[in-house]
Amino acid sequence: MDTFKNYQHTSLHLIQHKKPSQPFDLTTIKAISKTLEKNQKVVVFVNKSGMHTGMICNSCGHVPYCKQCDLPISWHYNDHHKLFWLCSICQSLYTTMEACPQCETGKMSGYGMGIQKVSDCCSELFGTMPVLAQSRTANSLPKTTALIQLINDSRLILTSSLMQTSLIKDVGLVVVQNALPATMPGFNSEYQNYIFLNNLIHSFQVPHIILQTPDCEHPLIQSLAQNDSSLFLNHDTEFKIKHHYPPYGELCILIYKAEGESVLFNKVNKLFHAMLALKIQQRRDDLELYAVPATIYKIYNKYRYQIVVKWIDVRSFMDEVFISLKPYSKGFKIDRGAQSFY
Repeated sequence: MDTFKNYQHTSLHLIQHKKPSQPFDLTTIKAISKTLEKNQKVVVFVNKSGMHTGMICNSCGHVPYCKQCDLPISWHYNDHHKLFWLCSICQSLYTTMEACPQCETGKMSGYGMGIQKVSDCCSELFGTMPVLAQSRTANSLPKTTALIQLINDSRLILTSSLMQTSLIKDVGLVVVQNALPATMPGFNSEYQNYIFLNNLIHSFQVPHIILQTPDCEHPLIQSLAQNDSSLFLNHDTEFKIKHHYPPYGELCILIYKAEGESVLFNKVNKLFHAMLALKIQQRRDDLELYAVPATIYKIYNKYRYQIVVKWIDVRSFMDEVFISLKPYSKGFKIDRGAQSFY
């Protein structure tokens, strides 16, 4: 375990952890146990909700997806510890099943570790039931009052948000269960994670903070460890300049939604080729123009496809697209100053 003491009130510890099937490294387990023995509070940040990210068949590898959204169904427990499957986008509920719906022989098991699974592991490892401080447990005055009382009476708190940290006093240790989570691809994902972790480190005036990460040498982690924002910001800036991402380039996304894929493809294909012809006519060889499925291809039973326009100067080209091709009238939604692909 590497220790860095560049913060005024906190020693920051980095722990290399590459076992996704286990929530904590042995060093982290020892640190949590010692803190609890001193009757101090431990706060653990977990970036996934529910029990597991999704389910998979141990026999054929089938992964159940939501019928309305292009997303794996996640595994949750309700307040009465009853198991259910849930789509995190449309909130559709599905009946749980032990046998695989595809091969009918294999057994379904969860993959990925959510906050409820980490909670179960904490109960086994430390002999105490953690308090889960989540948005849904503090979205009203009565719930917030009840949560404050639970936090005051508990020594182990699990959360996924910085919003509840002001409620927690007498903290001896903060643990980030996975400081480099697997996220959807996007040019701002690492930056948003850096801001979250940086705010977290400066929000808690505690003796020790542990960052568990699969890669201790990542510029984001080293920037936090050395309390030097330039290490990550230079890395992030270099990446965005190289690929002309905002703010060092312009990004425009045109998205079309339809319940039928044939209607979707026809609409997008016509506009894309019209825009491609306009690009050639204007001799804009520098312009990046492509049509791709949306990051989440299907939401609320509608398929989604997008046309992406990216480079240093996109506005002049898009002005001509609006005048001559009128994408709004064709049912496209346009984000002229897009900051992500979502």
